[in-house]
Amino acid sequence: MPTVKHTILIIVILIGTITSNISAGLFTFDPGTVITDTSQWTAGTGLTEQWYGSNFTASDGYAELTETSLGNTSMLARTGVNSILFALELSSGLIGTHNWHIDSLFSDYDTQYNYGQVFLLNIGQILKLNKDIWNKPPLGASLISSQQALPGSDNLNWNTYGSTYDISQNDVDTFNYIVFAFTGSKHTSQVMMFDNFSPGIYENLEYETPEPATVAIAGLGLLLLFRKTAHPVKKSNNA
Repeated sequence: MPTVKHTILIIVILIGTITSNISAGLFTFDPGTVITDTSQWTAGTGLTEQWYGSNFTASDGYAELTETSLGNTSMLARTGVNSILFALELSSGLIGTHNWHIDSLFSDYDTQYNYGQVFLLNIGQILKLNKDIWNKPPLGASLISSQQALPGSDNLNWNTYGSTYDISQNDVDTFNYIVFAFTGSKHTSQVMMFDNFSPGIYENLEYETPEPATVAIAGLGLLLLFRKTAHPVKKSNNA
């Protein structure tokens, strides 16, 4: 009987999500950014790598405070003090010295709060987002960095401020989360905005974020050539 040859061409189609590494770690409030409105964030319950805030909205490419203080407009606001927050899980890859920074735009240095802080929290610890939290870490938590907006930056132009912080092996062994919180206030006719936040640590991580679209990657997977004969195939002695 003649030998019969079959050539089978198999095309493998892979459907994958386009991903890109966050290397610079610069977070902006582009259209579509969600700030979950809440008065507090609880470690272990609140999600990481997402924005939470009290009375902040993301519009026109920045985070804007919406609540107005009821206090004397010639004095530092005592009401309407609110924060936005971004948290990450602690890991050994974060050990070292880092620099965070954020851009802000506000009206008056003397009558508005505008500061950023970095906390280390354990599961169950709560950070309030609807009050002044300057130098007020939750009980048992650790405050590792704090910085106010710089004098002279209250000119209704975007200005950058930030600070340095350290994470040790002991911190990683003791705490579960690192939390970046940015606090502001405003009186009537004033503005308070944040944008362009960098935790300064994403170059040490391998987080990936999916792009909105997926792509079909087609390739030649396998060219299989086999021969079928009229005689049975002889088995190997090791079979």
